Amino acid sequence: MPVPRELYLPKAWTSDRERCEAAKIPEEREFATKGELAKAMVIRCLAAGLPASWVTADEAYGQEWKFRRLLEELGVGYVVSVPKSQQVKSLAGFWRIDELIAQAPEDAWQKISCGDGAKGPRVYDWASARLPSISFFDGDEPTHHRWGPPQRGPAR
Repeated sequence: MPVPRELYLPKAWTSDRERCEAAKIPEEREFATKGELAKAMVIRCLAAGLPASWVTADEAYGQEWKFRRLLEELGVGYVVSVPKSQQVKSLAGFWRIDELIAQAPEDAWQKISCGDGAKGPRVYDWASARLPSISFFDGDEPTHHRWGPPQRGPAR
């Protein structure tokens, strides 16, 4: 079964109807964020019966909490990147992901390849830590767990 896809169109395109008409973009097409497009694709896949048990996405999608929350509500696992400025709530307050990464002890990291690139192996340092549940979303008994921060860039 083909997986649906969506073409991201920036506001500069969707607000220029002449440009859209010349490119054969339907008149009813409005601007949507990448997260909104991703949510629509996931919903269409599941509604069509595609057996999707997990999703991966880069930070353009992962930074949108509504996209991550939808996946959790649908019972779909996910691995997404988030920007280093992404905030994580803990019992001690809010922390940026890059602040948490800086606090991880050296023995928490493992060098793992994520495949060959144009210039050879792409080896990164990886670690993970279980993040606290969010009572507003998870209630008293969470059905899933969140983990992060997984990566700190090319291995040293």
